Amino acid sequence: MSEATQVSPNPDVVHTTLADGQAVLLHMQTHKYYSLNKTGSRVWTLIESGDSVQQISEKIANDFGIDTERATADVSSLIEALKSAGLVNAA
Repeated sequence: MSEATQVSPNPDVVHTTLADGQAVLLHMQTHKYYSLNKTGSRVWTLIESGDSVQQISEKIANDFGIDTERATADVSSLIEALKSAGLVNAA
């Protein structure tokens, strides 16, 4: 996945952010629930705002005090998992 890849939520996915910063996603077609930790929840919010993988990675690096290279690898891995589960679309 390239850093310029645009990612968007699948319209069949509903999400809610919990009080502790975690998130729960529900895929309405498959009826499967998914949970995201605080970092994953932040990534989901950035996906919803229309940021590219590069923009998301830079914001995660800044928010969590890690280097951009690590953030890019982690964000790309999460987005690939979300894509495999049918939760996001990537182009």
